[in-house]
Amino acid sequence: MIPEQYDFICSIGELIDKLSIENIKCYDANNKIIAERKKEKPDHVYISSLEFKARTSGEQRVRLRDEINRRIADAIKRSSIGYASDVRTYEL
Repeated sequence: MIPEQYDFICSIGELIDKLSIENIKCYDANNKIIAERKKEKPDHVYISSLEFKARTSGEQRVRLRDEINRRIADAIKRSSIGYASDVRTYEL
């Protein structure tokens, strides 16, 4: 493997790791919000702080996803990585 490719893969891996952490933080905050709202007397200040945490994590996830996509697109443009043209992860 070429050192540049190794560095590219490591940098994408680091971003994916950060993205997974933000996913967990957002999921956890949303579950706590749901649990708090089910209480007879929910603490609205606590809910508000959790909503802020979930929103912050959600915004960070978008930034990380966009950076991952940008780096992959740049690498494809430079022809430093290839891809299979018929591969999709979703149905049209």
